[in-house]
Amino acid sequence: MAALVRCVEDECCSASFSHAFPAVLRVTTRTAEDLEARVEVNRGGLGNPCPTRSWRGSSTTTP
Repeated sequence: MAALVRCVEDECCSASFSHAFPAVLRVTTRTAEDLEARVEVNRGGLGNPCPTRSWRGSSTTTP
């Protein structure tokens, strides 16, 4: 399976790196359909707050 995977730099992601950790996933299906998902804003940051219920019970919770 690793032979089917390529990892390449995305210039938009690199431009905001160290202040944010964006990601892009591009997939070409067996039927040659190209799909893309982008995450520009980190979960838990001001632009994408983390809902309280998703971190409750973790070791980093505060009362």
